Amino acid sequence: MLGPLLISTTFSIIEFPIKLIYGIFHGLVSWIIEKIKSRFVGRKKKVYPSWIKVNDFAMESHEPIYTINITPDPKIINYFESQTKDTKSHIEYKGKGFVVIENLLRFNRFYTLTEEDITVYGQFAMKKFLEKYYRGDLKVIYRINANMIGYIFKGIILGYAIQHNASQEVIDSIKEFGRGTTYSKFFLFTDPWIPLGELSFTPHIVYETGQYLYRSDKTPEELNLEELHVVEHPWQQKKPGSTKHPKRTSIPPYMKF
Repeated sequence: MLGPLLISTTFSIIEFPIKLIYGIFHGLVSWIIEKIKSRFVGRKKKVYPSWIKVNDFAMESHEPIYTINITPDPKIINYFESQTKDTKSHIEYKGKGFVVIENLLRFNRFYTLTEEDITVYGQFAMKKFLEKYYRGDLKVIYRINANMIGYIFKGIILGYAIQHNASQEVIDSIKEFGRGTTYSKFFLFTDPWIPLGELSFTPHIVYETGQYLYRSDKTPEELNLEELHVVEHPWQQKKPGSTKHPKRTSIPPYMKF
């Protein structure tokens, strides 16, 4: 009789800290998600154009979330195919290493680009989008990922189309895709160019500002993180009479969690 009782007591002693650790971890993750979501989603519900459908599904431990089903304008697909026939799936950037799709967010927001840059990385962006399209990834894509792709459309892809004299119909379709899929500039991304260094987790970049999110008391300079500043490209210039939204001032030069 003593054996089963001892085993049961030992199991209870081990089970309690495991549940406690899980509860703390789950609570921390949920808090971070809610903080990001409260800024990312905003107060207004996204109104989609007719070529985007919503896929609702529930997760076991979280509220129902949704992915979206995107059907791009055939003019976009045809244009991208015509411009990327000889484009490689793997390219490098000036000695920094291979480019991934997340790097294009850097180019959109923080890098000054030459006409050659816009050509090379615009074609690369279109190539990567076509790969997603051919695989069927756009049928079930998280809205956050669609938001990132939308900003690439509004950025380097639009810049490419304008620079290479695409038809007005194609340019308008690219702009429409960007408007239909984007929510907010306030989102996080990371890429292979961010050094891990002494950190346990790779830092993330706030797309809106170029600030970093990481777990350390050190400054970005001490962690050898590249200083990022927002760059205005010609295709992002506002129309006369339009006003810019002020930048957020509620977050410090670098954020910690």
